[in-house]
Amino acid sequence: IPVETKQSSKKKKNHGGGRQELPEHLPRIEHIVEVPEDQKNCPECQCTKTFIGYETSETLDYAPGHFEVHVHKREKFVCRSCEEGMVIAPPANKLIEKGIPGIGLMTEIMISKYRDHLPLYRLEKRFKRHGVAIARSSMSSWIQTVSESLLSPLADRLQDKVLNAYLTQSDDTTIKVLDRDHPKNIRLGYFWFYTGDHKYAFIDFRPGRSREGPIDILKSRKTGYLLTDGYSGYNRLYNGDEANLTNVGCWMHARRYFYKAYDRKDLRALPILEWIKELYRIEKEEISAESERYEVRQTLSKPVIEQIKQWLEDNSRKIPPKTALGKAVIYLTNQWDSLIRFLDDGKLPLDNGEVERAIRPVAVGRKNYLFAGSKRGARNAAVIYSLLSTC
Repeated sequence: IPVETKQSSKKKKNHGGGRQELPEHLPRIEHIVEVPEDQKNCPECQCTKTFIGYETSETLDYAPGHFEVHVHKREKFVCRSCEEGMVIAPPANKLIEKGIPGIGLMTEIMISKYRDHLPLYRLEKRFKRHGVAIARSSMSSWIQTVSESLLSPLADRLQDKVLNAYLTQSDDTTIKVLDRDHPKNIRLGYFWFYTGDHKYAFIDFRPGRSREGPIDILKSRKTGYLLTDGYSGYNRLYNGDEANLTNVGCWMHARRYFYKAYDRKDLRALPILEWIKELYRIEKEEISAESERYEVRQTLSKPVIEQIKQWLEDNSRKIPPKTALGKAVIYLTNQWDSLIRFLDDGKLPLDNGEVERAIRPVAVGRKNYLFAGSKRGARNAAVIYSLLSTC
């Protein structure tokens, strides 16, 4: 049972070097780690060993609004008869072996940086106002250790969940990464986001936007739907010898092209925008079962799709391909089969908005912390984002 202990009045000498002592003004909570009963008898003379003190270590933790120190006191016993066989209780179960951060502190650091978009140098200043000095280099090292040794297996499991889902969705976003081998000392990396069945998220870091990145992840997915923005790098997964997935298109992306044309005062885009708006209005109907949604789509959405198709047939040849509206027509035409696939399955959403919402924390975060310090750091960030996005 945790026991509150009074602040010690004795000041410890600081001889310089090594790890600094944790501030004495912080509250201490003691945890007694007991020696197992079967080790309290001397194996030589069978006498009961005598308690002689504790082996003490500390971890720094953080509860909402304040720091606290957990003092782990390991019992020590020795046989007074033969003065042999001293035993010490097993080490405390720490987050980082021989490290000081507790679970609460590590959680605060990760949430602050990767969810609240607070760079470590700002977090360092904030902690200092609480009277605790934690160098940003220490926090960075802790993040690296925890993400690689404890969180990576969880991210691997999330990857399995995503790839085994009925519906997988994918999109990417950029992240600047420091690179001493690059002429500009910085390169543009990519976070590839994958979500599965609206439950799981997995983020993969790649140093470039080559199609080999998503294909390397998705090639193990032997069957199922993949909803994307139409990026051509996925095409090998739909066509050819490696084809194993069914492409589902994104109406949100299709709408954006027509909205750009409308925003440039091309009123010919207005009918398409109104019909897409109607598709989304139908989707807002309170429908729980997939089978019922399928029936609603066949009854209400399909006629809207037929109107859009008729508009394409009547107007596509009249619109110059290099205009904003022309580009919208080309996208809609090229993606048509994937865009209407939602009609045949009530489980399929209209768009890839779920992944774009998962990407948003990265988009906001990189405006604050600006870049990842290395490829290794970017991969660790991907692991943490996987867990946070899933949560």
